[in-house]
Amino acid sequence: MRTALIGNGLSVAHNQDLSSSKLFEELKSRFSSVSAPDTTEAAFKKLATSLDPGTGYDLENLIGPLDILDGAMSALEDLTALTDGLGPSLSDSVAETRAVTKQLYRHGVSHVLELIAERSLGHGTDHAKALCARVAQLGDAWCLATLNYDGILVSAALEVLKGNIADLADGRPAAEFKIDVVPGGPIITGNRLRTVADLPCIYSVVNLHGSLGWLRSGSDHVKFQIDALRGAGYWSAWREDRTQWAPSVILTNQAAKGRLIREYPFRFAYSYFFDRLVESKHWYIIGYGFGDRVLNEVLRRVARTAFPSARKCYVVTKEGSPDPAMILDVLGVDLMRNTTICDHGMPAAIDCVHSPGHFT
Repeated sequence: MRTALIGNGLSVAHNQDLSSSKLFEELKSRFSSVSAPDTTEAAFKKLATSLDPGTGYDLENLIGPLDILDGAMSALEDLTALTDGLGPSLSDSVAETRAVTKQLYRHGVSHVLELIAERSLGHGTDHAKALCARVAQLGDAWCLATLNYDGILVSAALEVLKGNIADLADGRPAAEFKIDVVPGGPIITGNRLRTVADLPCIYSVVNLHGSLGWLRSGSDHVKFQIDALRGAGYWSAWREDRTQWAPSVILTNQAAKGRLIREYPFRFAYSYFFDRLVESKHWYIIGYGFGDRVLNEVLRRVARTAFPSARKCYVVTKEGSPDPAMILDVLGVDLMRNTTICDHGMPAAIDCVHSPGHFT
């Protein structure tokens, strides 16, 4: 058994426009048609630092506070409803403020996901296909866990590993789901997400933080084809509150991630990933910057408790980032002794001088 954790670096390696910084640059201009981009950025940063003074200014940390505010306003709305003597005007004001924060979050997230959908169209598959081709050559069972929403890895895996690949969408006929996600729009077909880890193939793809194609409405969690959602104009419809189907993704800051991964379907995805890490004698960490506290803790927990001396790890970085000290902090001394760090990036890392014993 082998497990690969694939970060945003795989997508960015082929298309720089999918980097967090480039996405945020475009988001600033889309977020407000009346304010200068620099003014919009300053407002995002002020909000982020007001909630977490030590926060960084990457995309998730700038969008995340809007999610936190929505949750806080929801709790405040419940509290004011229980308070006697303050009158209905206070409850009404809180409800109005919550509606604003919800709309701000929806506005920001919908634009980010729409940008990723636009910029990943026809991009990035060469690198992902090269990785999947080598996976097929090695012959073992693999879990390919990705942090990306864009579907590039999933598309490549379905093409290269066809017939032997499954993801967290249940492909059985009974799990098929048809609906007009945007009322009045085309009927599109999806598949419900699994609730049992019964993936039937030797290769599995796991979206740890969701996907552009994952939507939720009430208790329904469904994977739709990204092209079908694009054709239905889904992201603009969600932004304009014309659909009850919301994206099922983790696009928030570190403070909120710990809460979200305890919820389905992310809890299920992380549980499946954790079990594959424990089973695997080979780990591959590709294009991940070791900046996610929740994910680092999962890696740290397995690396330090599940026979680290019997495991090999191959970490693919680019131009020395992340720093080896960050990698050591997560993987620990024992596993680090069996870890090779290749800073040549993808796809060079597959066949470079560092790869023997890992991709052979």
